[in-house]
Amino acid sequence: MGYATADSPLGPWHKHPGNPVLSQNATLGMYSTGHGSIVASPDGSQLYYVHHGRPTATTPDRRLYTERLVFDAKHPDADGNPALRIEQSTADEPIPSGVAPYAIDASASAVSLSVGGTQQVGADVRNADGGSLALANPLNRVTATIADPSVASLSDATGAGVTVHALRAGHTWLRLTYQRERADGSYATVRNQGPVRPGPVTVTVPITVLAGP
Repeated sequence: MGYATADSPLGPWHKHPGNPVLSQNATLGMYSTGHGSIVASPDGSQLYYVHHGRPTATTPDRRLYTERLVFDAKHPDADGNPALRIEQSTADEPIPSGVAPYAIDASASAVSLSVGGTQQVGADVRNADGGSLALANPLNRVTATIADPSVASLSDATGAGVTVHALRAGHTWLRLTYQRERADGSYATVRNQGPVRPGPVTVTVPITVLAGP
């Protein structure tokens, strides 16, 4: 992918001498790079180039790549204008500006069950604009942990919720934590940075198990 500039939509157009600014790169594991679109981060402070490509030379289906796009004033073009540069990467990169802070809510603020009872507790993860994340997408998941597994156990974890089973009378808590898939296929807990909701994106639900019905 390359670009050209002009003072008018009618031209004349001048191709950037540093073209291409995006091409397949075997050392990154990115092949068949194709056309895309320029989009801004939610707060408008960053630009990205979203395009298609393949992780190997033989992968049949195209995949979506999102690359940081900048206008580099330190390396201007022949006319002295900032040059367009794409920071091509298949590694883990910071989330776009304005997406965070994330918030997570549970479908129940507290759980109260009798021994032998069960309850499904769902999770909802939202970005800074209040939009819900697609927890059915394997890029996102919510993990569930129980403080005292002798009081309650968990099952049917779907990445968007879990079923709580009451085992014996007592008190414990359920913790739901938002994680995101890394480039190597592992998952990492997402942490908010800054003064708003800093730290890991988690919610804790108190659980009370009663001895009788």
